[in-house]
Amino acid sequence: MTNPEGRNAPSQAEQFEQFMTSVDQGQPVPEVDPTELRRFHERMIEHTRDLRSGTAIGLSGLALDISPTQVGPLWLRYAFLGFLANQGLLAEWQHGTELDDVAFRVAATIPLNGLDLDPEAFVTRLRAETLHD
Repeated sequence: MTNPEGRNAPSQAEQFEQFMTSVDQGQPVPEVDPTELRRFHERMIEHTRDLRSGTAIGLSGLALDISPTQVGPLWLRYAFLGFLANQGLLAEWQHGTELDDVAFRVAATIPLNGLDLDPEAFVTRLRAETLHD
């Protein structure tokens, strides 16, 4: 596929790599739709259920109906959510592999600059939004 200047458009892998480079440089991570984040989480659970520990799964294997520019922020926010869950910080909002809607809403919209995740700020916002539900 070529762009208007006649050059080849970046592949999905190249677009993801460009996104990760911008994250490494501390650029803001775009917000995502909380419903899409939940869907991504459910697909990951579904696809990894029968895999052995340490097995990698490519994002293209998830058959997501989203553009490569959307998958980067979605994947990164999902990874942060998984990190917090593995640390036990989401126990109040976690039921097995399921998370309450508020956890997806906060993970999808909390401001992130690069890889700078503040777990305490995340949990504080999660508690505040839980009180308003």
